[in-house]
Amino acid sequence: GKRVAVTLTLTENDQRCVRLNMNMENHFWNNARITEQYKDYDLIRNFYNYVIDNTPEPQITGDKIYSFDNFEVSESNRQAYYKSMNFAQNQGGSLCIFGDRSAGKTHLLNAAKNYIEENHRDKKVVFIDAEKFSTELISTVKSRQSLELWRKQYLDADVLLVDDIQYLIGKETSLEEFIYIFNALIENDKSIMMTTSGMSQIDLRDKRLCTRCFFGEHAVIGEI
Repeated sequence: GKRVAVTLTLTENDQRCVRLNMNMENHFWNNARITEQYKDYDLIRNFYNYVIDNTPEPQITGDKIYSFDNFEVSESNRQAYYKSMNFAQNQGGSLCIFGDRSAGKTHLLNAAKNYIEENHRDKKVVFIDAEKFSTELISTVKSRQSLELWRKQYLDADVLLVDDIQYLIGKETSLEEFIYIFNALIENDKSIMMTTSGMSQIDLRDKRLCTRCFFGEHAVIGEI
């Protein structure tokens, strides 16, 4: 049967261009309001309605919305902002960002990830939050999977980004693994960036984690 190819550019907000090839016999064509003297207006309107009803909204991965450009810089976070940007541009060593909840720590961590992935594509970047790190480790041990294989995914990273490392306090096995990975990365001239809430909490409860936080660069956002 006849085939029709129509290219529709939707509104600027949608930023979508959809190309459809449809048989005259298919569901859309049979339901289009076409007469013997069909009107272009009816045809295009039905194509438009079909596209609106059947085209899913574009998906944007949550972490991709974070960048240094859309981070709101203030006096309380300026140092953390510039140190995070320097880390992303140059890598090397370690950086720990301290700050209260919703202070912007995770934004900076994701911004560093996105910047490195875009501008240093030869680098392998691994991003994880400490709770997931611990959960994965426990699952690996319980299921008797290879601990070496689990560890390798982090040791192979050129840049490791870990969110909320304070979660590891009191979780001895997870903390030991993190320290092992931290030491191995630093010894091999790789990079690690961390975020945490509560400088005094870490200092008082675990000296080993505190030592890693202050091993390289660090910055504080606001009052903690």
